[in-house]
Amino acid sequence: REYRDRIAPRAKDVEWLTNLADVSHFLGYLEFTNDNQEDAAREYRSAADALARVCKLTPADPEPRARRAYSLLNAGKALV
Repeated sequence: REYRDRIAPRAKDVEWLTNLADVSHFLGYLEFTNDNQEDAAREYRSAADALARVCKLTPADPEPRARRAYSLLNAGKALV
């Protein structure tokens, strides 16, 4: 997480941002399955933030928008 948090603000490449989103989403899943909902929501939100940046870089591609929505949905579910 520390490495990701250092890299994320400087990432400007779609592939890097997508990989960061994947890592964050998976960490969110792990936190959720270990009953750590607050950290799960934080990780899902990090995934959504990275994907928001991908959306800006690829405005014609609907996939990052759908993936971002899924991450935000999971963040909400984690907090319920």
